[in-house]
Amino acid sequence: MNPKRKHLIELCLEYGFQYKSIAEAMGSSVTGISMEISKAIDELRKILKLTSFEPPQEKNFNKEEQSEKLSSQQLEIIKRRFEHKSSFAIIAQELKLPEKEVHRKFLYAWQHLQNQNRYEIPL
Repeated sequence: MNPKRKHLIELCLEYGFQYKSIAEAMGSSVTGISMEISKAIDELRKILKLTSFEPPQEKNFNKEEQSEKLSSQQLEIIKRRFEHKSSFAIIAQELKLPEKEVHRKFLYAWQHLQNQNRYEIPL
């Protein structure tokens, strides 16, 4: 993913900045920031389409293999966020998790997908 787009997504999702604040800080227009974030989301959707949302069928993984895969809950959070466009608050309510935990799991999964895209999936 383009480093600028990645940074914009992080500012929005990780730090909760609004487009207007980002635009002012970067000396850009709100429309320009909005367009870049939309493009970043489209790129993430492409990544997600290439990643299976099915939980692993095999139960006897070793710990190293498990750490390289996302949990079914992390995948569910990513899926609800991008495919259903649900807010973190709604996802937390539906999954009966604290919103902070949903944020943490989402960020881990998103970073994992970024790393997977960087090393395994050429777009």
